Amino acid sequence: MPLTTSQRFVMDNSVSILINSCDAYEDVWNPFFHSFYENWPDCPYKIYLNTETKEYKSEFIQVTSLGVLQGKRNIEWGERLRDCLSRIESDYVVMLFDDFCLEGRVDQRKIEICVEKLKKYKTIDVFYLVNAFRELIDNSKKTFIEVPAGKDYRLNSAPGLWRRDSLIKYTDKKDNPWAWEYFGTIRIENLIHRHFLTLNGKPDIYPYNYKIGGAIHRGRWVESVIKPIDKKYDLNIDFSKRGFTDETQDKNSKLWDLKFVLTGTKMVGLKAFRYLQLKQFPARVFRRMKKLITDKIGS
Repeated sequence: MPLTTSQRFVMDNSVSILINSCDAYEDVWNPFFHSFYENWPDCPYKIYLNTETKEYKSEFIQVTSLGVLQGKRNIEWGERLRDCLSRIESDYVVMLFDDFCLEGRVDQRKIEICVEKLKKYKTIDVFYLVNAFRELIDNSKKTFIEVPAGKDYRLNSAPGLWRRDSLIKYTDKKDNPWAWEYFGTIRIENLIHRHFLTLNGKPDIYPYNYKIGGAIHRGRWVESVIKPIDKKYDLNIDFSKRGFTDETQDKNSKLWDLKFVLTGTKMVGLKAFRYLQLKQFPARVFRRMKKLITDKIGS
């Protein structure tokens, strides 16, 4: 029987790994943890799974499931995340999502460098472990580049090594993962804390297919990502339950956009209208949605 992470290495209790998921995505856990185990075999950190009632059991990796407290059901993602973070004792957390299936070795040494910088510089909140901002270019020999203040999606769900207290502070109970990134960025725009990511052209510290977004897109398998993983680990996934999509650029419906902006108004007030400007909606659509939002706020 393969040894668990805790048996093979002396644990580093200053860092934990938190994988965000839910019971409905239980079928994603097997491909995630198989790829994780192969590509991060020297991981010295405790691994936690943010879900509701189900647990992941395996002979090759030790995972602690943090189910929802007090039997609560259908609570928002933000509340579940805050609850999980409050029960994790480490100062720093690598935050991942369940479809971030590794496609190469994690650079453990660089993560340790990031941890040391977080300990030394208290104003640094996060090191993103991939370069999700390809337009941020620096020709120096540095490993990391700072995400400038005012940059859209400065608060990002990309794999990141976070200061746990900051992650709790930046997350509201009513947040969902999509609104948290965009409107959460507006929420923190005046803070002096700093966010870094791997430099453009440098190898990603946590290599996965973030250009597509992972193994799942809008509840369906991304075939080009999951098929090789299924074959490699002989998982025999029943793909009929979700079906496939490779369409990662399809547009949101107007109803989705409206609900998204309504969520934003709850988070940051009228600053949520920046989203409409970003989407460059026609003026008539902007006016219609503005009226709907105003009516909703007034009701």
